[in-house]
Amino acid sequence: MEHSSKGAARPAWLCQERGKVLQWLVLEAMLLPVARQGGVGTVVIGDRILESSMLTRNAFAGLGMVAFLASMVLGVAGARAQQEGGWQAERDRHFRFIYGRMKKIADKAVTKPNTAQAMGFAWPPKPATKPKGQVVVAIEAAVDMEVREKFPEEKRREFLKEAKEMYRVYQLGEVVPAFNYRNPMWVVREGRLRVVTEQRIKVGNRWLLPSDLSDKVKARFYVEFSEKMIRAHVRDRNSEYDREIAAFKRAQMTRLLPPALMNAGYCPESPDKMQSIDVRDWWSRTEAVTARYNWMYARTAARLWAKMEWEVFQANGYVRVKERDSEWMPKAEADAYREKLRKEAAKKTNDMDIFSAD
Repeated sequence: MEHSSKGAARPAWLCQERGKVLQWLVLEAMLLPVARQGGVGTVVIGDRILESSMLTRNAFAGLGMVAFLASMVLGVAGARAQQEGGWQAERDRHFRFIYGRMKKIADKAVTKPNTAQAMGFAWPPKPATKPKGQVVVAIEAAVDMEVREKFPEEKRREFLKEAKEMYRVYQLGEVVPAFNYRNPMWVVREGRLRVVTEQRIKVGNRWLLPSDLSDKVKARFYVEFSEKMIRAHVRDRNSEYDREIAAFKRAQMTRLLPPALMNAGYCPESPDKMQSIDVRDWWSRTEAVTARYNWMYARTAARLWAKMEWEVFQANGYVRVKERDSEWMPKAEADAYREKLRKEAAKKTNDMDIFSAD
């Protein structure tokens, strides 16, 4: 049975820290002494207690889980058993039995053909007809053509024409329409422009101070403010135009790219990515089946391990010893170990009493 995840993308909903899980598995297997049962639904590794759900979430690849358990059972546990001998060797045999039984059941329960069928794919899955990049380039070219038709560059020239009209400087003797003065509540009535100096403006019979006018109003009386407002207006209109183009392109890509990717043989990483235009969210059917298979295999293996380990050690008279990080030990050995700890604690108390008396 093949459990390789080589070449398959890692599903985001299975592992939040992509690329770190395999390293974690290898380090755990190499550096921690032995896997021991910590209770139903947990696996104890060295001095770390892991929920079986945690193993399911992190061991995203079937190969990772099998290698992880095999390293613990066949490697690390065996090395410790050789050092300690006796009941530890017997416990090592139990671990080997559990691993073999777990793998046999998992291999039958979770297969790639069944996984593909559950996902609605044939086995082997139909390969993608073209690379994702090629699909994206074709859709982008079609969208760019639509953009050029709907948003012609010539329209940008209209922004300058529009701005020059909006901020044209009034000439002396020209009738000036009513405008706001100081605030929206104060209005200068329509009148003929009489005087424009740096210090004052006269419209009709009313004298005005330039400092009381907004830049937009001053742009109708002074060239420097007119040029400033024209530049600002063109800049703003171009930015608005660019936003319209970007929104249109995104809407068109969202409408066209996902169906094109599916037609080319790709599927989304998860249902919530159905409208994604990020190609990293799209897998070939082979990648999708492999990722789902690896996750199912890892979850099944973790559940079987937790259940079988508890059953096997309970049936063979082992108990968990909290004082040794919930390690499995034969009951007699566990009782002896606890008695040893009790005597050591009592001796320590007596020594402290003697020291206090002195």
